[in-house]
Amino acid sequence: MLGKHDEKDEPTGPIIHQLGSLGQPDLNENNMLEVTYTWAGVIEFMNDQYKLMNERETEWLIEKQQYQHKTNYLNSQIMAHENINKDLVKRIKMLEYALRQER
Repeated sequence: MLGKHDEKDEPTGPIIHQLGSLGQPDLNENNMLEVTYTWAGVIEFMNDQYKLMNERETEWLIEKQQYQHKTNYLNSQIMAHENINKDLVKRIKMLEYALRQER
């Protein structure tokens, strides 16, 4: 039947999928891989994760600051173009008025 598993297929005991600096791998009597964790290994792992987190946060802050600078620059460009546009509209109106006065 679908969905049923034999008891032979299911592993017994802990299996480690990643071997890092957490402990030493051992094979138990069922030839299953087990790890005994040490405090030094756990602390080293936590320190590594803390460093990675700090690196990611620093990269994120740098990227955020770059985007803020780019946004500020683009906003100032928009304001400059709007001011130029207003000035040009005023000049056009002034020239149209002068042209009407000459006729």
